[in-house]
Amino acid sequence: MNKLIDGAGSRHKSIKNKIERILKNPSQNDMVYQSFNRIFAANTPLNLRRPDKTRLEIRRLARKRFALGYPPRKPGETSFGDAINWEWIVRCAQHSPDLSNVLIVSRDGDYGISYGKDTILNDWLESEFKARVSKKRKIHLTQRLNEGLALLDEVVTDQEKAEEEKIIASVPRRQPEEKGLLGELFERILKEQRIRDLELSQPTLAEMLASFEKNANEDDQQP
Repeated sequence: MNKLIDGAGSRHKSIKNKIERILKNPSQNDMVYQSFNRIFAANTPLNLRRPDKTRLEIRRLARKRFALGYPPRKPGETSFGDAINWEWIVRCAQHSPDLSNVLIVSRDGDYGISYGKDTILNDWLESEFKARVSKKRKIHLTQRLNEGLALLDEVVTDQEKAEEEKIIASVPRRQPEEKGLLGELFERILKEQRIRDLELSQPTLAEMLASFEKNANEDDQQP
């Protein structure tokens, strides 16, 4: 028993030290950090970096769409990072030399909603993409990385698929996604019905004018 306890304590200390090394110096000790750094530092037309002046134009467009309330954005959000991402996606698609289609992998509800295992792109974003890029070009949204890789003809093992499903199942879903498509449609129908009921309960302009005229006549007839 003591041997097992000592072994567990040793492993705990080793893991703790590894975490501390990652936090203090991720560029040397964090493989994920290193991999993403290589991606973001790559000198390709798909990376928006300083000193490229295009970033200022993308920022301006993103700020405008955020102020107008256009998707992608969350209710009550105060930053417009998603708007920057979307504007850059559109710009890259517009200038794609081989007219590539677009694939978005995201479990964030900003770009669309989840319905079962399907992910449906926001209809506004899809219409905007067709209008600004091309009606013939395709844009696809998925919440699963393994599905995205498969669409790019990359080999994904069953073990990798199962691991991603575990990750998705372990992460609490945000409220908009929990309601799902049917929930959102149901709320919209109820809202429209409440508006109609309110309109029916209010007097029309003609009725208001007639009532006003009647009251004025009655006042004139009084001694």
